[in-house]
Amino acid sequence: MIALLILALAAGSLDDAEAALQAGEHERCGELAQQALAAGELDERGVTRAWLLRGRCYALAGERDRAERSYAVAVRTSPDVATWIAGGAPQGEGEAFAAALAARGADPLRATALVVQDHVVVTLVADDLVLVRGASLWRADEELARVPLELGAAATHQVGGIGTEGLTLVLHDRHGNVVWRGPVERAAVKHDEGKGVVVEGGAPAREPTVLTAIGGGALALGLVGAVVCGIGASSDRTTTFETGGPWLVGVAAATGVFLVGAGLVVVDQGL
Repeated sequence: MIALLILALAAGSLDDAEAALQAGEHERCGELAQQALAAGELDERGVTRAWLLRGRCYALAGERDRAERSYAVAVRTSPDVATWIAGGAPQGEGEAFAAALAARGADPLRATALVVQDHVVVTLVADDLVLVRGASLWRADEELARVPLELGAAATHQVGGIGTEGLTLVLHDRHGNVVWRGPVERAAVKHDEGKGVVVEGGAPAREPTVLTAIGGGALALGLVGAVVCGIGASSDRTTTFETGGPWLVGVAAATGVFLVGAGLVVVDQGL
C-alpha cells in the first residue's frame, strides 16, 4: 500500500511538472520533476520523462548547465528520446539537447549478468554520469537479490541460491528508480570434441603439433639414454671423467636431450 502511494505521488509530481511547464513556471517545473525522481519509484519511462521535463524547464529558465545534465541523463536512459527534438524545440531548448546528444557515449549504461553453473555473476561498470548505482535480479514480479555499485568504480558480485531460470537484471539510480532492464543470459561454453577444455585454475590445453611430437620423442630418448649410461657407469665403478669418460658424457648428452624435449613440449603447449 505504501509503495503504491509513493508511486502515485511520483506520477502526480510529473503531471504537476507538466502543468507548471505549460504555465511558464519553469523553476517550479524543475523542482517537481526532481521530487518525482527523489521518490525512487519510477520505471524506465518515468525516469526518462522526469529528466526530459527537468531539462526542458531548466533550459527555458536559462540554466544551460542543469538543462544539459538533465538531457544527458535522458538520452542515456532512453536513446529514443532523440525523436522528441525532431519537430523542433523552443528557443533555448535545442542547444542544450543537441550538446547532450553529441556527448552521449556509445554504451553509457553497462552491466552484464551471466549464469555460470549454479550462480549468477553480475558485473557493473560506472557510467560517465555516475547514474547507475546498483542492480537487482528479478523473476517475474519478485525481487530476488540486490547488489550495490561503489561510486565511480566497477564491481562484480556472485549471487547464488536463487535459481538461474527466467531472471531479469535491473539497473537503479541512487534513488532506486529503474534506469534499464534486460534478460540474464547463460555464459557461453564451447565444446569441440574435447579440445580447449578449461580446467579450473589452469590454462586451456592446446592441440598437439609436430613440436610436441618431437619433444615427446626427445624426452623418451633422453630418459632411456640417461638410464643406460648411468647403469654402464655404475657397473664400471666409474666416478670421475678420467676413468669413465664415455659413460659420463653419455649421461650428460642424454640429460641434455631430455631437457630440450621438455622445453619443446612446454613452449608448444603454453604450460
